Amino acid sequence: MNEELHNLIANNQEAWEAAAQKNEQPSFKPLQRAGLAFWKLELARRKTGAAIDPASHELSAPLVERSLVRLSHVMDNILSDHQFQWVTEDWHSWSTLCRWRSIYAFLQEVYDQLDPDYWTDFEIEEWDEYFEEIAGSGDLPAHMIPDGIPTTHWWWWYPQDPA
Repeated sequence: MNEELHNLIANNQEAWEAAAQKNEQPSFKPLQRAGLAFWKLELARRKTGAAIDPASHELSAPLVERSLVRLSHVMDNILSDHQFQWVTEDWHSWSTLCRWRSIYAFLQEVYDQLDPDYWTDFEIEEWDEYFEEIAGSGDLPAHMIPDGIPTTHWWWWYPQDPA
């Protein structure tokens, strides 16, 4: 495993530990940090073709599980923020929305063994409907779509076809 990937795994683990410890506090910052650390790790892992590190996965899974309900609240806030900002056609806000939708998809893929009840707080259908409703306003510029995004994450390209 290369050093960059090793550091990303360590950062991801630390971020989820902090998010799980702060589970009772009102601040969403640790959860945002954990989601973004996971995002960076997954993009790097997918770019390099590296497998999921089993030891890291085993350590982080319970931390992720304890944080999922609050993470759904973070995502609700991000969607609300975007709905307010989109009036100005803020592409940064749109890419943030896409990033968090992808974080959810990556989490669900990587941690698919977690109890399905933990995923019910995410109103992902609302997100997808919102993408379909508002995306007609314009396409996200290609340079804002990160390398390594799977084409199954259609929201980055919508209303265009990702292929």
